Amino acid sequence: MKKLFFAAFFALFTGVAVAYPTKSDVNKAIPMVKELMAPTIEAYNNGAKTAADVAQMSLTFAESSKNNEAVRYLFLRGAVDYYVKGEEYKKALESLKKLESKIKDVPPSAIAKIIESAFGQEDMRRAPRLHSKFRLAKALVEASDAAPVLKEKLKRFRTDALIRRYAETFALSGDWDSALDEFANVSGDFGLMAKAEKEGTADKAKLGDFWWDYKTSFDGGEIVFRKHSASYYRKAIKEGKIDGINRTMVERRLASLSLPDIDYSVQSKVASQTRAKRAHTTVAKGPSGLSHRWSFVEGFVDSIGGIPPVKYGTDNARNGSVRLKSGSPLEFPSGTVPLAPFTVQVWASAGHNGLGKNGKDFIFKIASASNSNNDSVFWTWSRNGKEWVSSIGAFGRLEKVGHGKKLADGKRRLYTVTGRMSGGEMVLNFYQDGASVGELKSGRSWNSSPMLILGGSVAPTYYEVRIYSRVLSRSEIATSANEGPDRLPEFGKGK
Repeated sequence: MKKLFFAAFFALFTGVAVAYPTKSDVNKAIPMVKELMAPTIEAYNNGAKTAADVAQMSLTFAESSKNNEAVRYLFLRGAVDYYVKGEEYKKALESLKKLESKIKDVPPSAIAKIIESAFGQEDMRRAPRLHSKFRLAKALVEASDAAPVLKEKLKRFRTDALIRRYAETFALSGDWDSALDEFANVSGDFGLMAKAEKEGTADKAKLGDFWWDYKTSFDGGEIVFRKHSASYYRKAIKEGKIDGINRTMVERRLASLSLPDIDYSVQSKVASQTRAKRAHTTVAKGPSGLSHRWSFVEGFVDSIGGIPPVKYGTDNARNGSVRLKSGSPLEFPSGTVPLAPFTVQVWASAGHNGLGKNGKDFIFKIASASNSNNDSVFWTWSRNGKEWVSSIGAFGRLEKVGHGKKLADGKRRLYTVTGRMSGGEMVLNFYQDGASVGELKSGRSWNSSPMLILGGSVAPTYYEVRIYSRVLSRSEIATSANEGPDRLPEFGKGK
């Protein structure tokens, strides 16, 4: 063997010439990190900052911690934690890579622990790239524990299974020369293929197939063998040795190595636990971004996302409309509206009855909870004596956008709000039919995808509700208004 196993084992995780901080160093650094992060964490707990804001502050402090690796380690780890809280898995992975590049010899056990603790109850399969990294780190830990034991066993007796498992420990550490030395000792065609690779005489396309299908005994380590396979596939393609249907298959295999940051088909454990409350994670349906559509033709059927309301005071939802009872809002679960970017469109009408001389009612409210007004984005009807007023609001800000009895004249209108992030602020644009009625900006947002509430006191009638996981353009909103609630525009069909 060319070098000690652990030297090879940590080769994947080396960076600048600074040692991984000891447990004692980390414990001493914890009070300083807590004190520096306290104002930001408090703002996050109060809803004034997002999880991403906390993560970015952690990164900022990490960059200024050049002379204290324990402090730097804790700040980078904190960035991973809060990016995961905000479901920004790509940035979480980037922070993890920063940790690996800035601190030498971060052991795989620490990487696995960071990812596992960051997710908590979350099902990390929802973040495929982080999940793959977690599984690989666990495989590396298992391989490091197994290597000396296997070495001793091989001194007493040698079997193909033991030799292959021992060789795998080198492959997982990145020491393929030593791995091939061991694999070549396996009897039969397997050993001959490994020997041919070592000597450079093996067919590259066959090597690609050979390592792609290899079943490692260390769960999570298969990515190492498939990446090794991919290097030979690429060489074979470049040399013109793979073509036709075989090339198509190989290209699909190579594409499968590029894991997405988020797998929307996988529910988190938190979501599954609240599924009884019909919570969910929004899934964009094709290029249109249309994720939910309630047309009230046959009850409360969501023809796109399949999500029914969790609270409603009427079953009179048919023939394309639903008339709510006074004091009985229609509530959809947490997760119905995605975090920015988003578009919510509501076709609704209301008469004068039901509100009394004074009071207000929501055309819609997007909120962290049904009783939360400050932590919400909303559009209201309200009445003060004889005057009817329409107002828009966001996270405690309120702006009047219309006056007069005509707002409650029973006419059907389209109410639209779009939300996007810009420079750390949420920018919200409101439209009545196709016309802009106002823009609000807020330094606040929701910590997780909010719920949607319709109506309550006015006993309004709703004709259709649509939610998009993107910002519709002004022309698309105008098209929606012109087409009406019964006709889905082409841009909403995923074309």
